[in-house]
Amino acid sequence: MRRHPFLQQAQCYHTLGKLEEAEACYRMALEAGLDDSGLFNDLGVLLRKKGDLKGAASFLRKAIEKDPQNAKAYHNLGNVLNDQGKKEGAWRCYQKALELDGSEGEFFKAVGNLLRELGRREEALSLFEEAQKRFPEDPEISFGKGAVLKDLGRLEESVACYEEALAKNPDLAEGHYNLGNVFLKMNRLDEAERSFWAAIQKKPDFAEAYNNLGSTYKEKNDLPAAIRMFRRAAEVKGDLPEARWNLGLAHLLAGDFPAGWEGYERRWDKADYKKYRRDFKQPQWKGEDLQGKTILLHAEQGFGDAIQFVRYLPLVAALNGRVVLECPGPLKALFASVAGAEAVIGRGEPLPAFDLHCPLMSIPAVLRTELLTIPNRVPYLFPDSILVGKWRERMKAFGEGLRVGLVWAGNPEHLNDHNRSIPFDLLSPLLETRGVLFFSLQIGRRPVIEERTFPFVDLTDEIRDFSDTAALMENLDLVIAVDTAVAHLAGALAKRVWTLLPFSPDWRWLLDREDSPWYPTMRLYRQPTAGNWQVVLAKVKADLEALASTAEV
Repeated sequence: MRRHPFLQQAQCYHTLGKLEEAEACYRMALEAGLDDSGLFNDLGVLLRKKGDLKGAASFLRKAIEKDPQNAKAYHNLGNVLNDQGKKEGAWRCYQKALELDGSEGEFFKAVGNLLRELGRREEALSLFEEAQKRFPEDPEISFGKGAVLKDLGRLEESVACYEEALAKNPDLAEGHYNLGNVFLKMNRLDEAERSFWAAIQKKPDFAEAYNNLGSTYKEKNDLPAAIRMFRRAAEVKGDLPEARWNLGLAHLLAGDFPAGWEGYERRWDKADYKKYRRDFKQPQWKGEDLQGKTILLHAEQGFGDAIQFVRYLPLVAALNGRVVLECPGPLKALFASVAGAEAVIGRGEPLPAFDLHCPLMSIPAVLRTELLTIPNRVPYLFPDSILVGKWRERMKAFGEGLRVGLVWAGNPEHLNDHNRSIPFDLLSPLLETRGVLFFSLQIGRRPVIEERTFPFVDLTDEIRDFSDTAALMENLDLVIAVDTAVAHLAGALAKRVWTLLPFSPDWRWLLDREDSPWYPTMRLYRQPTAGNWQVVLAKVKADLEALASTAEV
C-alpha cells in the first residue's frame, strides 16, 4: 500500500517542503481508497505545518483508530494538542507514544519538555536522565536536562550539562544560546556575552540571541551596545516583542523617555504580560478629550508600580473627565487619599459604567512625559490621621532614638529578586549603629530575625494593608529599603528614604545619579560592581551614623 504512486509522490513533495502539492497528492490517495494509518499520520503532520490544527487532529485520530499501536501518531497528536494549549491531552498522547515505543529519543524529549512546562521539574529531570542513558549522543536531551536544572536553580550543574552537550556538537546555535542564558542568570556576564556571540556566529539570524546579548550589555550598564543589539534583534525578527520591549527599557534607563515609552507599550505583545491585559469592550484612552466621559484607570502590575504611577491621577482628572481608579485591595484605602478620583474600586469588585480605560503605566506615554516633566510633587499619598496616631502610641513603648524602617528583600518570585535583595547576614554592621532603633517593614522572609538579638522591632504582623504601612512609616525618621513597594511608598509620602540598588538597576532609577527625578526625598545608593552590597552598606552605615549623631531628623 505504501507503494501507491499518489502516496509516493505526496511523500516526495512533503520532504521537499512543497506542502500544497503534497496535500493534493495525499488527498488523491484517499480518494483512490487508501485506508492506511501511515497516510492519515502523514497528512495530519502536513496539516499541522500549514496551521490547520483542527484538520491535523482529525487525521491523527484516524491514524490511531486505524492502528492503536502507531506510536508516531500519538506523538504527533500530542504536538497538535500542545499547539492548541491542551496540555493534559498532549501529556497523555506523549506518554502513550513513549509506552508504545521507548526507542525514539524524540518521544522522551517531548515528555520531558512538557513536564518542564507544566512545572513538574523533578519528573522532567528523572526522564531526561533516563533518556541520557539510552541516547548518550543526543545533545538535545542534554540541553533539555540543562534547562530543567536551570529551572531548579542548580545552575552550575546546568552549565556542566550544556557544556557537555556542546562538546559533542559545537555547531548547535541553540546550545550556545541556552548556555548564555544560564550564565546571564548567574551574572557571569563575560561568559554570557561569549556564548551569545557564538550562537550568532552559528546562526546569523538568531534574533533571540541578539536580544539576550542586549540584555547582557544592559546588565553591564553598556546602554549603547545594548540598544544596538535590541535594534538588531528587532530588525532580524520584527515580530519578537521582547526586542522592542527591551529596547524601550534601555531608552528609559538612559533617560530617553520619548523613545522609551514607545517600546514600553510593546509589553502587551509579550506572552508573560497577557495575564495583565484587561479585555474591556471600551477602547483604551490615547489622549482624546475626556469632557463628559468617565475613564477607568487601572493598576496592572506590582504594588510598587501602582504606587509610582498613581501620581498621574490628578493630571488625568484635570482633563475634565470623571476618573474611576481600580487597584489591588491592599492599596484601596490608601489610594482613596489621592486627589482626583471620584471612586476607588478594589480589584475584583464590580466596576461602574465607563467610556474609556487606561492602564496606569500607559499614562506617561499618553501624556508624553519626559525626564524634565515628571510630575514629582510629593506627597501625593496621605496616611489616615487616626492610624498615624495609633501607630505613634504603639511605637512609644520601644524607646527613643532615630527611628529607621528597614526592608532588605523583595518578593522572591520577582524575576530580578536575586539581584535586588540583600542577604540578611550582611546587615549586621548596619544594625549595630548606635542611637538607631530599627523597625522592620519586611513582609515575609522574617524567621531569620527571630534568631538575632539586634535592636530590631518587628510589628509587621499588625500591618493589615498599605494604610497601616503608611501610618507606621509616618512615625519614622528614615526608611532604608531595597527596590520594593516600600521604597516607592516612602517616596510618595515624602519621607526621607534611602534606596539601595543593584549595579544594573530597574529603568526608573536611571544611571549615575544619587537622586531620583520621581521622588525628591529619595537618595539612591548604587552597587559599584555587580553583587557588591558590602560597599553600599558601608556607605549607608557611615551616613546613618552621621544622621544619628545630630538632632536634625
